[in-house]
Amino acid sequence: MTDNIIMKKVFVILFLACLGFMIYLFVSDYSDNTEPVAKNLTAEQNKYSNICDTITTVEGQPFLLFTDFKPSEYKDLKFQILRNKKLIEDTVLKNNYSPDRLYRLKIPYKRFYKTDTIIVTTSNNLKFSLSGFHHEALLEYGQFENVINHQCYVSESYTINKSITKGKISRYLIELPSSKNKRLKFVNPGTKEFDNLNQKLKINLNTAQEIFRENRKNKKFESQILCGIEILKNGSNYIFEEETENGDHFETVTINTESGEFKRYTDYPFH
Repeated sequence: MTDNIIMKKVFVILFLACLGFMIYLFVSDYSDNTEPVAKNLTAEQNKYSNICDTITTVEGQPFLLFTDFKPSEYKDLKFQILRNKKLIEDTVLKNNYSPDRLYRLKIPYKRFYKTDTIIVTTSNNLKFSLSGFHHEALLEYGQFENVINHQCYVSESYTINKSITKGKISRYLIELPSSKNKRLKFVNPGTKEFDNLNQKLKINLNTAQEIFRENRKNKKFESQILCGIEILKNGSNYIFEEETENGDHFETVTINTESGEFKRYTDYPFH
Protein backbone atom coordinates (compact mmCIF):
# COMPACT_ATOMS: atom_id res chain seq x y z
CA MET A 1 0.00 0.00 0.00
CA THR A 2 2.81 2.35 0.96
CA ASP A 3 4.69 1.50 -2.25
CA ASN A 4 1.61 2.41 -4.31
CA ILE A 5 1.32 5.80 -2.62
CA ILE A 6 5.00 6.48 -3.22
CA MET A 7 4.68 5.48 -6.88
CA LYS A 8 1.67 7.76 -7.30
CA LYS A 9 3.58 10.68 -5.82
CA VAL A 10 6.55 9.98 -8.08
CA PHE A 11 4.23 9.78 -11.08
CA VAL A 12 2.59 13.11 -10.16
CA ILE A 13 5.97 14.78 -9.72
CA LEU A 14 7.21 13.43 -13.06
CA PHE A 15 3.98 14.50 -14.76
CA LEU A 16 4.21 18.02 -13.37
CA ALA A 17 7.89 18.24 -14.31
CA CYS A 18 7.14 17.14 -17.88
CA LEU A 19 4.21 19.55 -18.09
CA GLY A 20 6.36 22.42 -16.83
CA PHE A 21 9.10 21.55 -19.31
CA MET A 22 6.59 21.49 -22.19
CA ILE A 23 5.19 24.88 -21.14
CA TYR A 24 8.74 26.25 -20.98
CA LEU A 25 9.48 24.98 -24.50
CA PHE A 26 6.22 26.45 -25.79
CA VAL A 27 6.85 29.86 -24.25
CA SER A 28 10.47 29.90 -25.44
CA ASP A 29 9.46 28.91 -28.95
CA TYR A 30 6.68 31.52 -28.96
CA SER A 31 9.09 34.24 -27.80
CA ASP A 32 11.70 33.20 -30.36
CA ASN A 33 9.10 33.28 -33.12
CA THR A 34 7.35 36.53 -32.14
CA GLU A 35 10.50 38.60 -31.67
CA PRO A 36 11.61 38.35 -35.34
CA VAL A 37 8.02 39.02 -36.44
CA ALA A 38 7.85 42.15 -34.28
CA LYS A 39 11.21 43.36 -35.63
CA ASN A 40 10.06 42.68 -39.18
CA LEU A 41 6.81 44.61 -38.63
CA THR A 42 8.77 47.57 -37.27
CA ALA A 43 11.15 47.43 -40.23
CA GLU A 44 8.23 47.31 -42.66
CA GLN A 45 6.56 50.24 -40.89
CA ASN A 46 9.73 52.30 -41.12
CA LYS A 47 10.29 51.31 -44.74
CA TYR A 48 6.85 52.38 -45.95
CA SER A 49 6.78 55.48 -43.73
CA ASN A 50 10.04 56.58 -45.36
CA ILE A 51 8.44 56.03 -48.76
CA CYS A 52 5.42 58.09 -47.71
CA ASP A 53 7.64 60.83 -46.36
CA THR A 54 8.95 61.53 -49.87
CA ILE A 55 5.65 63.34 -50.45
CA THR A 56 6.54 67.03 -50.46
CA THR A 57 3.15 68.60 -49.72
CA VAL A 58 0.71 68.47 -46.81
CA GLU A 59 -2.97 68.01 -47.60
CA GLY A 60 -5.99 67.22 -45.47
CA GLN A 61 -5.60 70.18 -43.09
CA PRO A 62 -4.02 68.84 -39.87
CA PHE A 63 -5.87 69.58 -36.63
CA LEU A 64 -4.80 72.13 -34.06
CA LEU A 65 -6.01 72.14 -30.45
CA PHE A 66 -5.86 75.14 -28.09
CA THR A 67 -6.09 74.27 -24.39
CA ASP A 68 -6.62 76.53 -21.39
CA PHE A 69 -6.56 79.84 -23.21
CA LYS A 70 -8.88 82.71 -22.40
CA PRO A 71 -11.67 83.32 -24.93
CA SER A 72 -10.22 86.75 -25.66
CA GLU A 73 -6.86 85.21 -26.57
CA TYR A 74 -8.14 83.16 -29.48
CA LYS A 75 -11.10 85.28 -30.47
CA ASP A 76 -9.21 85.98 -33.69
CA LEU A 77 -6.42 83.70 -34.90
CA LYS A 78 -4.13 84.87 -37.66
CA PHE A 79 -2.45 82.21 -39.80
CA GLN A 80 0.51 82.83 -42.11
CA ILE A 81 2.84 80.61 -44.12
CA LEU A 82 6.56 81.26 -43.74
CA ARG A 83 8.17 80.14 -47.00
CA ASN A 84 11.62 81.13 -48.24
CA LYS A 85 11.84 83.67 -45.38
CA LYS A 86 8.66 85.40 -46.56
CA LEU A 87 5.23 85.46 -44.88
CA ILE A 88 2.41 84.70 -47.31
CA GLU A 89 -1.29 83.78 -47.39
CA ASP A 90 -2.59 85.68 -44.37
CA THR A 91 -5.78 84.08 -43.07
CA VAL A 92 -7.83 85.10 -40.02
CA LEU A 93 -10.18 82.70 -38.25
CA LYS A 94 -12.80 84.01 -35.84
CA ASN A 95 -13.45 81.51 -33.08
CA ASN A 96 -16.25 80.62 -30.72
CA TYR A 97 -15.40 79.87 -27.11
CA SER A 98 -15.87 76.28 -25.97
CA PRO A 99 -17.05 75.73 -22.35
CA ASP A 100 -14.45 72.98 -21.83
CA ARG A 101 -11.62 75.47 -22.48
CA LEU A 102 -10.63 73.52 -25.59
CA TYR A 103 -10.79 74.83 -29.11
CA ARG A 104 -10.15 72.44 -31.98
CA LEU A 105 -9.79 73.62 -35.54
CA LYS A 106 -8.15 72.71 -38.82
CA ILE A 107 -5.14 74.53 -40.19
CA PRO A 108 -6.84 76.71 -42.85
CA TYR A 109 -4.66 75.68 -45.79
CA LYS A 110 -5.78 72.82 -47.99
CA ARG A 111 -2.29 72.39 -49.35
CA PHE A 112 1.17 73.60 -48.33
CA TYR A 113 4.76 72.34 -48.42
CA LYS A 114 6.23 70.18 -45.66
CA THR A 115 9.14 72.59 -45.49
CA ASP A 116 6.80 75.49 -44.71
CA THR A 117 6.39 76.90 -41.22
CA ILE A 118 2.87 77.89 -40.19
CA ILE A 119 2.80 80.98 -37.95
CA VAL A 120 -0.24 81.33 -35.68
CA THR A 121 -0.79 84.65 -33.90
CA THR A 122 -3.43 85.00 -31.18
CA SER A 123 -5.56 88.06 -30.44
CA ASN A 124 -3.07 89.22 -27.78
CA ASN A 125 -0.10 88.73 -30.13
CA LEU A 126 1.19 85.39 -28.84
CA LYS A 127 2.98 83.59 -31.65
CA PHE A 128 3.34 79.87 -32.32
CA SER A 129 5.50 78.29 -35.02
CA LEU A 130 4.25 75.00 -36.49
CA SER A 131 6.78 72.91 -38.41
CA GLY A 132 8.15 69.40 -38.86
CA PHE A 133 5.15 68.08 -40.78
CA HIS A 134 5.71 64.57 -42.13
CA HIS A 135 3.92 61.50 -43.47
CA GLU A 136 3.51 58.02 -42.04
CA ALA A 137 2.23 54.75 -43.49
CA LEU A 138 -0.85 52.75 -42.57
CA LEU A 139 -0.11 49.13 -43.50
CA GLU A 140 -2.49 46.39 -44.58
CA TYR A 141 -1.24 42.86 -43.93
CA GLY A 142 -2.00 39.60 -45.68
CA GLN A 143 -2.57 36.14 -44.24
CA PHE A 144 1.14 35.52 -43.71
CA GLU A 145 1.96 38.89 -42.12
CA ASN A 146 3.15 40.24 -45.45
CA VAL A 147 2.34 43.80 -46.48
CA ILE A 148 -0.20 43.79 -49.30
CA ASN A 149 -1.05 47.48 -49.33
CA HIS A 150 -0.22 50.76 -47.65
CA GLN A 151 -1.76 54.21 -47.37
CA CYS A 152 0.06 57.45 -46.63
CA TYR A 153 -1.29 60.01 -44.19
CA VAL A 154 -0.09 63.20 -42.52
CA SER A 155 1.17 62.44 -39.03
CA GLU A 156 -0.67 64.06 -36.11
CA SER A 157 2.72 64.74 -34.51
CA TYR A 158 4.60 67.89 -35.45
CA THR A 159 6.64 70.63 -33.77
CA ILE A 160 5.14 73.67 -32.06
CA ASN A 161 7.63 76.18 -30.62
CA LYS A 162 10.40 73.56 -30.34
CA SER A 163 8.11 70.98 -28.72
CA ILE A 164 6.93 67.85 -30.53
CA THR A 165 3.20 67.55 -29.88
CA LYS A 166 0.11 66.10 -31.50
CA GLY A 167 -1.16 69.49 -32.57
CA LYS A 168 -1.79 70.67 -29.01
CA ILE A 169 -1.07 74.28 -28.09
CA SER A 170 -0.90 74.85 -24.34
CA ARG A 171 0.29 77.82 -22.31
CA TYR A 172 3.66 76.27 -21.48
CA LEU A 173 4.60 76.54 -25.17
CA ILE A 174 4.32 80.33 -25.14
CA GLU A 175 7.55 82.16 -25.92
CA LEU A 176 7.65 85.92 -25.41
CA PRO A 177 9.83 87.97 -27.81
CA SER A 178 12.03 89.01 -24.89
CA SER A 179 12.74 85.40 -23.95
CA LYS A 180 12.58 83.78 -27.37
CA ASN A 181 16.32 83.20 -27.58
CA LYS A 182 16.50 81.73 -24.09
CA ARG A 183 14.67 78.49 -24.85
CA LEU A 184 16.83 76.27 -26.99
CA LYS A 185 14.71 73.16 -26.90
CA PHE A 186 11.75 71.48 -25.24
CA VAL A 187 12.05 67.81 -24.26
CA ASN A 188 8.83 65.83 -23.96
CA PRO A 189 8.29 63.27 -21.17
CA GLY A 190 8.16 59.59 -22.03
CA THR A 191 11.03 59.84 -24.51
CA LYS A 192 14.53 58.37 -24.31
CA GLU A 193 15.97 61.86 -24.46
CA PHE A 194 13.92 62.87 -21.41
CA ASP A 195 14.98 59.76 -19.46
CA ASN A 196 18.67 60.24 -20.31
CA LEU A 197 18.54 63.91 -19.40
CA ASN A 198 16.70 63.22 -16.16
CA GLN A 199 19.48 60.89 -14.99
CA LYS A 200 22.10 63.63 -15.40
CA LEU A 201 20.23 66.47 -13.70
CA LYS A 202 20.99 67.54 -10.15
CA ILE A 203 17.26 67.77 -9.40
CA ASN A 204 15.79 64.61 -10.93
CA LEU A 205 12.12 64.06 -11.70
CA ASN A 206 11.33 62.32 -8.39
CA THR A 207 12.78 65.24 -6.44
CA ALA A 208 10.96 67.75 -8.65
CA GLN A 209 7.66 65.95 -8.08
CA GLU A 210 8.25 66.04 -4.33
CA ILE A 211 8.95 69.79 -4.52
CA PHE A 212 5.73 70.17 -6.49
CA ARG A 213 3.71 68.26 -3.86
CA GLU A 214 5.17 70.38 -1.06
CA ASN A 215 3.98 73.50 -2.87
CA ARG A 216 0.57 72.25 -4.00
CA LYS A 217 -2.10 74.89 -4.25
CA ASN A 218 -4.95 72.51 -5.00
CA LYS A 219 -5.84 70.89 -1.66
CA LYS A 220 -9.02 69.17 -2.85
CA PHE A 221 -7.32 66.70 -5.17
CA GLU A 222 -3.83 66.14 -6.51
CA SER A 223 -3.39 67.50 -10.01
CA GLN A 224 0.16 67.15 -11.29
CA ILE A 225 0.67 67.18 -15.05
CA LEU A 226 4.24 66.86 -16.29
CA CYS A 227 4.68 68.84 -19.51
CA GLY A 228 8.42 68.35 -20.04
CA ILE A 229 11.80 70.02 -19.62
CA GLU A 230 12.67 73.32 -21.25
CA ILE A 231 16.35 73.71 -22.14
CA LEU A 232 17.48 77.30 -21.75
CA LYS A 233 20.75 79.07 -22.51
CA ASN A 234 21.34 79.50 -18.80
CA GLY A 235 19.90 76.24 -17.46
CA SER A 236 16.74 74.17 -17.60
CA ASN A 237 13.38 73.77 -15.86
CA TYR A 238 10.78 71.10 -15.34
CA ILE A 239 7.38 72.41 -16.40
CA PHE A 240 4.20 71.17 -14.73
CA GLU A 241 0.55 72.17 -14.88
CA GLU A 242 -1.87 72.07 -11.94
CA GLU A 243 -5.63 72.35 -12.22
CA THR A 244 -7.26 74.82 -9.85
CA GLU A 245 -9.69 73.57 -7.18
CA ASN A 246 -12.73 74.95 -9.00
CA GLY A 247 -11.49 73.42 -12.26
CA ASP A 248 -11.76 76.63 -14.25
CA HIS A 249 -8.16 76.68 -15.51
CA PHE A 250 -4.63 75.30 -15.13
CA GLU A 251 -1.69 77.08 -13.55
CA THR A 252 1.86 76.54 -14.79
CA VAL A 253 4.69 75.57 -12.44
CA THR A 254 8.42 75.62 -13.20
CA ILE A 255 11.08 73.89 -11.08
CA ASN A 256 14.72 74.64 -11.77
CA THR A 257 16.73 71.46 -12.43
CA GLU A 258 19.83 72.84 -10.69
CA SER A 259 18.52 74.72 -7.65
CA GLY A 260 15.00 73.31 -7.28
CA GLU A 261 13.59 76.86 -7.34
CA PHE A 262 9.78 76.73 -7.55
CA LYS A 263 7.77 79.29 -9.53
CA ARG A 264 4.03 79.41 -10.07
CA TYR A 265 2.31 81.27 -12.89
CA THR A 266 -1.42 81.94 -12.89
CA ASP A 267 -1.12 83.36 -16.40
CA TYR A 268 2.05 81.83 -17.85
CA PRO A 269 4.43 83.30 -18.90
CA PHE A 270 3.26 86.76 -17.82
CA HIS A 271 2.73 86.31 -14.08
